[in-house]
Amino acid sequence: MSGQLKEFAMLSLRSVILFTVSLILVRIMGKRTIAQLSPFDLILIIIMGSAIAIPLEDLKIALRFGIVPVVVMSILNYLIAIMITKNRKLENILQGTSTVLIKDGEVIPKNLKKERITVADLLILLREKNITDINDVQEATIEPNGKLSILKKKGKGSRYA
Repeated sequence: MSGQLKEFAMLSLRSVILFTVSLILVRIMGKRTIAQLSPFDLILIIIMGSAIAIPLEDLKIALRFGIVPVVVMSILNYLIAIMITKNRKLENILQGTSTVLIKDGEVIPKNLKKERITVADLLILLREKNITDINDVQEATIEPNGKLSILKKKGKGSRYA
């Protein structure tokens, strides 16, 4: 086999191994979608991607230098997930908390500023939920995963959006 073909085959094999290890670990970690990721989860995925890239970019670096960090981070993520389920304060620190943006049809400017959301962004989020009038909203809350939860006022269609 020529040198380039051998290098290509080795890189392909390493890619398959790292992909398989990563896929197994991500499946073990849970079924959240990208839209549901907390900042903690997103950082974990970025770091895992970086750790995997190192042995893929340089064939002189042993495969274990990609696998070990990913396995360690997955175990850490699993342990933190267990701790979070048992400790609400820790959950709030790592995952964030919900913030009410609209209460009784009134926008709460202080909370918009805290979450760095403009009124224009809020209106977009409301339109995505088929809400065209803020006065129809009993409460709108931005969740830690960035999604907007809406409780409509009574008599204004369905209660939740």
